[in-house]
Amino acid sequence: MNKTKLYLVAVLVLVAAIAAGFVWGAWGRWGLESQLRETELRAELAEARSALYSARVDLAELNYGRAGGNLEQARTSMASLAGRFEKAGRSEAVAAVRDAITRAGEAQQAAASVDQAAAGRGADALKALARVDAARQGR
Repeated sequence: MNKTKLYLVAVLVLVAAIAAGFVWGAWGRWGLESQLRETELRAELAEARSALYSARVDLAELNYGRAGGNLEQARTSMASLAGRFEKAGRSEAVAAVRDAITRAGEAQQAAASVDQAAAGRGADALKALARVDAARQGR
C-alpha cells in the first residue's frame, strides 16, 4: 500500500511538473505572438505608406500611370491592414485606414483622369494613414 501511494505521488508530481513547464513555456510564447502581430501590422502600415509616397513622387513627375499603380498597391495594403485591425478589435484604427483607402481611391481616380489634384488627394491619404499610428498607439 505504501509503494502504491509513493508511485501515485510520483506520478502526480511528474504531471504537475509537466503542466508547470507547459504553462511557463506558453507564457513567453503568448507575448512573442503578440509582438509578432504588432510587428506585422507595422510592416503592413509601412508598405502602404511607402506606396503612397511613391505615388506622390510619380505624380510630381507627372507619371500618372505609375502613380495609379502605386495607389492601387497602397489601397490593397491598406485593405489588408484594415482587416487585421478589425480582427484585433481596433475600431478607431479601422476607421482611419478606411478613410485613407477612400482618399487613395479619390487620388487614383484623379490620376486616371490626369488631374493634377491627385497629388493633393494622395497627401490627404497620407494624413489619414498617419492617424492610424495614433490609433494604434492607443490600443
